[in-house]
Amino acid sequence: MKKILLVLILTLFAGVAYAQLNETQLKEQIVERVSRVTGLSDFTADHVIVEEKHPIELGNMELWAVKVKLIAPDPKQKPGQLLFVTDSQGKYQFSKVALLSTGKNVLEETLSEMRTISLDSLSKYESTIYRGKGSHNVVMISDPFCPYCRKTYEYLRKHRDNIKSLSLLHFPLSYHANSKLLCSLLVYCDKHKVLNAGRYLDLADYLYRIKYRRDDRERTKTMEDILGKFPELKKHFSAMKVSETTKINQLVLKEAQPTITYITDKLKEQAIASTPVLSIDGHRIDGFRIPMIQRYLD
Repeated sequence: MKKILLVLILTLFAGVAYAQLNETQLKEQIVERVSRVTGLSDFTADHVIVEEKHPIELGNMELWAVKVKLIAPDPKQKPGQLLFVTDSQGKYQFSKVALLSTGKNVLEETLSEMRTISLDSLSKYESTIYRGKGSHNVVMISDPFCPYCRKTYEYLRKHRDNIKSLSLLHFPLSYHANSKLLCSLLVYCDKHKVLNAGRYLDLADYLYRIKYRRDDRERTKTMEDILGKFPELKKHFSAMKVSETTKINQLVLKEAQPTITYITDKLKEQAIASTPVLSIDGHRIDGFRIPMIQRYLD
């Protein structure tokens, strides 16, 4: 379906009454699209369930943000999900509605609030790096070398007074060569309780600031930097008779691999392919969006 860029003019359609969403036509349009894309001839409107719908009022014009579950005719297949913005007749899909004055996409906030993420199956794999006296539980899906993850992490670091618990779900991106090592080290230290709570937080703080070494293909220089800052880690590996940096890396990566793989696979099932993604008391925020973070963290 062709994407439409709509420039918002608040006086457009003045005097027009808001219409309800035509769910019947919406389902018909979705069935036509799914059938054409997949070739399924037995996919019908009964397989389309409107789970949520929220009006988006733009002056005197109204669109609808809609979350739809798609039930496959084959019960062995997992349900799919669509999240999009449409007109009241359920005919057009709007990918962006921008304020002419600023270029801001006024749809994104509503869509972001409707996105959900299930972390129940991942709770025991979270690396909890901070427990405080605040009132909010925060989970951050992140890559230590992702620049927006670093900005998000720093923002959360400065607002820890509002946080009850801060946990990481590691999602190393393939194009950041050393990210998997840093994520694996956090998993390893958490598993073996190598550091006390305060030093574990120090380690996370350091890894989200450490310099990215493009020349460190073997990751040895990166690990040497870490061991230099955290002698407790060096002592731990020495006690295990593992002193060579290359072997330390191999050990850490091997032990953390099942956890990292499980986390990334589960998150990919929920269509997460980029970072950061935040869950603040269950509210999902995609990307580094200060106004939304402030709203849920204050």
